[in-house]
Amino acid sequence: SLTLSVSSAEWLDAPPDAGCEVRVRWWGEAGEGRVLRPPPPVGSAADHSQAGLSHRRDEVGAATAQYAVRCGRPQLKRYFEDMRELVIELRETRALPPSRDAP
Repeated sequence: SLTLSVSSAEWLDAPPDAGCEVRVRWWGEAGEGRVLRPPPPVGSAADHSQAGLSHRRDEVGAATAQYAVRCGRPQLKRYFEDMRELVIELRETRALPPSRDAP
């Protein structure tokens, strides 16, 4: 398998509650690809604004996607050579307020 991890992402000149999504689309992949939602860096303005929200992190604190590899190394190498680049799109998101139970 092939693992892609994004440990954190932060906009340098964005509102404090701005988060980041990372969309990954492989060459030849059908659909819109996969969206990773890495947590903001610990201690950042976005991290403080998202207090109380849970983040999906693996054991090293990253948003991770795993892809099955169904070919041998020579074919995978050829795919990467033909692909030339992996498109990674960063999108700004807004933090949602923590959910509150109705009274």
